[in-house]
Amino acid sequence: MAYHLLYGVSLLLLLSFISIFLQEGTWNAPNSILVLHNGNGSMGEALCHPPRRIVIKPTPRISHQSINATKKETTPLPSNRVMNQTKPIQPVKQVIASSAQNRRTFHSFLWNDGFDYNAFCSRIISRVSKSSGYMIVADGRHGGLGHMSISLLYALFVALLTGRRFYLITSDEFWNNTNSCLRPLKWEGNTDKLRICKDNLFCFEQKQNPTSLKRQNVLFQDVRFYHKELETTWELRMLRNIGIASPADSWLSLERKILRVVLNPSDELTQVILQERERIGPAEYQVGVHIRCAGKLSDEKESVRMVTAEQIPQFRFYAKQMLKSIASEQGYVFLTTDSTYAENHFKKGMGDAKAITFSGYKRGHTSDKRVTDLSFKRSLVDLYLLVQSKMLVLTSKSGYSRIARIMSKAGKVRNMRVSYH
Repeated sequence: MAYHLLYGVSLLLLLSFISIFLQEGTWNAPNSILVLHNGNGSMGEALCHPPRRIVIKPTPRISHQSINATKKETTPLPSNRVMNQTKPIQPVKQVIASSAQNRRTFHSFLWNDGFDYNAFCSRIISRVSKSSGYMIVADGRHGGLGHMSISLLYALFVALLTGRRFYLITSDEFWNNTNSCLRPLKWEGNTDKLRICKDNLFCFEQKQNPTSLKRQNVLFQDVRFYHKELETTWELRMLRNIGIASPADSWLSLERKILRVVLNPSDELTQVILQERERIGPAEYQVGVHIRCAGKLSDEKESVRMVTAEQIPQFRFYAKQMLKSIASEQGYVFLTTDSTYAENHFKKGMGDAKAITFSGYKRGHTSDKRVTDLSFKRSLVDLYLLVQSKMLVLTSKSGYSRIARIMSKAGKVRNMRVSYH
């Protein structure tokens, strides 16, 4: 009888202890080896612990709703932003077959900054070279190298954002003197049946929305957007979502990467650029200056003018000021200009300071109707030498100055205000 009573009391005490344990959810562990769960269902590392208080949390039941809730969330896009326009109302035949030459890969870039430009180029090509869908053909035959590059950037961004096929028309001099990332997208068909999209007129459903492009095959001719229309947080987030922009990219850094792969120089010009760099001197001592005169001061006369003879001393003044901030007597100015007059005038007032120019090829225009092989070579070599500068003095209305600013990582930039008329 006493035995049964003792057994019953022990059983009650045991049940009470278990009840308290379950309610409190804690226990005091002795010195022991504990195998801990790391919170994601897998077994954690075996660790040796002293006595301590361990919180035991019950494993929650996982429902389909909770599984969906744990999936990576993407930031919702504005309702007026369209990510893909790849389904045409009428089937569109592929009008260009990429040749083996067009598909060649690029093995070297001038930039040695640790970024994989080949992989970046491949992501761009993959996004805009679908076998079907609406297309954008960018006409780069209007304006010089700077003008063409800026309008090309805008057209490519619209194609990337909308998921359209993308092709490029530009001069033979461009293709002959670059290892451009866009070579596989060279347009070799006619443009008669393409809707011309010029100066942003009648191409978009909403004027300030670059993703509202009408569902047509279009030919972009110098289509540009204001910064507030294209270069927004939403558009940049869309480019991140499709793997073109990295989480760390700003609009400037993304544009820099694109221009670097699009304007990648040919093997021949790469050697010229490297040889000139060795001749000129270290880039860390270089102040770059670009003077875009146009008008009658230019070696190739133009109907519009920008920098006047009276403004050239201002460029020289700011270049000298920047030279003072270089802690070395090796500081120098690298000058690129469309005018022999401006070059001589600039150098004349430099005194003891050194001003250097590249003269390996003849100066000239890079617009389609006036471009020559030598003038394009000169323009591209000048550009690559200029963008390595630690500080820059540029011409505000010039497309060439603008792409130099984008491609460069100069710590200080002075844009000289000039008229354009």
